[in-house]
Amino acid sequence: MDLRTYGTFLNEKAHQSIESRRRRRRARASAPIDLSTWMSNMPDAAPISSLTIPGTHDSAAYDVVWPFVATQSLTLEEQLLSGIRYFDFRCGLVKDVLEMVHGRALLGRTLSSCLEILYAFLATHPSEALIVQLKQDRAPESSTIPFPTAVWSLLSPSSRHWRLDPTTPSLADLRSKIQLLRRFPGPPYHGIDVLRWQDNPDRPFTIKTWSGIELVVQDHYNPSEPTALPDFVERKAADVTGMLDLAARDPDLQRWYINFVSGYEFNLYFQASPHDVAVGGWWYYRWVEGVNRRVVEWLGETKGRRTRTTRTRTRYGIVVMDYPQKPDGELLGFLVGTNSEKRESKGVSARAVLAMALVLLVIFVGGCLLVLIHGPAEGHYWCPPSLHACALRGPWGATRETEAG
Repeated sequence: MDLRTYGTFLNEKAHQSIESRRRRRRARASAPIDLSTWMSNMPDAAPISSLTIPGTHDSAAYDVVWPFVATQSLTLEEQLLSGIRYFDFRCGLVKDVLEMVHGRALLGRTLSSCLEILYAFLATHPSEALIVQLKQDRAPESSTIPFPTAVWSLLSPSSRHWRLDPTTPSLADLRSKIQLLRRFPGPPYHGIDVLRWQDNPDRPFTIKTWSGIELVVQDHYNPSEPTALPDFVERKAADVTGMLDLAARDPDLQRWYINFVSGYEFNLYFQASPHDVAVGGWWYYRWVEGVNRRVVEWLGETKGRRTRTTRTRTRYGIVVMDYPQKPDGELLGFLVGTNSEKRESKGVSARAVLAMALVLLVIFVGGCLLVLIHGPAEGHYWCPPSLHACALRGPWGATRETEAG
């Protein structure tokens, strides 16, 4: 049995303690920057598609009791301060008001209130840039206007906060603004049109917009047939890491990659909530690691390989998560840290140098103590043979001159 994946309660907790300390050390090395302003360290000329950008799936689904509706435990303010820069907003029009929803469930907040939080953050963090994917997730109810009209009526008074161009922006173009990804009908020049989004395909798909943008998307969130939690999480993690590798290997930094880490399962045989898939859950008496932790481990191993080849900056694209701060808080730091262009030193660490110095000091002191206790061996000299001359005091006697060589 692989205790990194399964185990009894005590084994799992012991493993979590050891692994979490290791990951915390790696995360500190990966992202020694303030996550609330991490884009301030990025070059203005960088296309937004050339960055690794943390995002959340169903970003407004927090403070929800039903586990199959909830996807987050951080508020929007907390998500922003934690480095999230991509937001997945699902809406429904109810009595001419754009309500935040997750499927059929109303979340008790409006799109207007969510956007005000984003606007307030950008006002105090002008170096940052946001992407909002806006989707119509249910048909209008008791409304007199169409969904697109309601959206444009809401965005128009705040147009200074938005970039509605259908092209890929540079970071300079998008600082203190929001790029719209549009998953509802509308004019082609209003945001980047991703209306041809596929529902739960088992492989990544590509959207080509009329303006020439290519977006590669991995959004396989539900198994096509009933699958036990261990197998489902393993397959989902393979989907995610395969997409991460695809994005990292692609030399075309203008091509977008959107990679959903989220998933769930609800059928007659198996039920796995978004929290179970992302963070982990019990399968009978065994604990199953969630996808988030598996992605952290994959990033850590990949970072080690890049370090050996002196390549430390890697583009993984937009990574969209449920509960991104769980289980240990390292995933966000790892993702943001991949944007760093610093080369890591492959020399001996300061801790290793200190340890070597202490060992040599102990050997030296030990040798001196032996000489003080027993004296020099009879007939042997103190001086190294490399010296031309040295003076040796005999065993506590007179000094004797000797010529070396």
